[in-house]
This record gives sequence, structure tokens and C-alpha cells, in this order.
Amino acid sequence: MGRIVPFRTDTMTDNFSPLPTHDDNVLQEFLRLYNAHEFFVSHEVLEALWLEHFGDNRLFYQGLIMFSTSFLHLQRNNLSGFAKLLLSARAKLETYGDVHCGVSLADVRRSIDYWEERLRNHSVEAPVVFDPQQVPRLGGTNL
Repeated sequence: MGRIVPFRTDTMTDNFSPLPTHDDNVLQEFLRLYNAHEFFVSHEVLEALWLEHFGDNRLFYQGLIMFSTSFLHLQRNNLSGFAKLLLSARAKLETYGDVHCGVSLADVRRSIDYWEERLRNHSVEAPVVFDPQQVPRLGGTNL
């Protein structure tokens, strides 16, 4: 029962300017690493871009970093860190539409809802553990 979240162009609602080539390349590398569950490395790649930006995409990059890093905390069984980063990611991404820079933020939000529900119902009988099938796949232009 895997939860693959495909990139869907039919949900695009944002009118955004295309990213400069360098920024798009970094975002695509982040997405590739994230989808390979290389959460720490994906965070490092996008963090370098985030540190350079003070414009419209700054919170977008930061939200994706937090979302990716949340799964690193879940892999390490740090449920408190996982929950805090999911909440922070949601807040950072809330001002963006369903799709931004080719990334389905609607899918990210659905994943956050799913994991927050799992955390609320966490018990010995229903533990919250890292399950690669429950990590949404994020798409981009080259994936």
C-alpha cells in the first residue's frame, strides 16, 4: 500500500516566473535526492540555495528543506523533531499555491496531514515509524 505522489500538471494554479537555470538545477537535484530518500544530502543541497535567496522563493526553499529533514528525524525515531519540522514546513509553505516552481505543494500538504494524523493516533499498537512507502514522491520538470 505505497503512497507515491506523482507530479500532476493539471493541478497547477500558480503563475510563477521560471527559475533561473542554476536555481532550477539545484531544485531538481534536491528533488532527485529527496525521492531517493537521501534526506540529509537533499537538505544540504537546497540549503545552499536557500542561503543565497531573500526573495519570493526563500520560504518555499526553507519549507521544502524542513519537509525533507522531517523524514530524517523520522528515520532516526525522533518523533518530536519529526512533528516540529512538519508543522514548520506547513507554515513556511502556506503562502504558496498548490503548485510552485513545478512542485506539487498540495501533495506535500496532504502528506503532512497524513503524518500529523498518524502522530495524533500514535500508540504501542499503532507506532509511527519510517515507512518508505508512505513518503510522498515529489516531482519536478526532469523527474
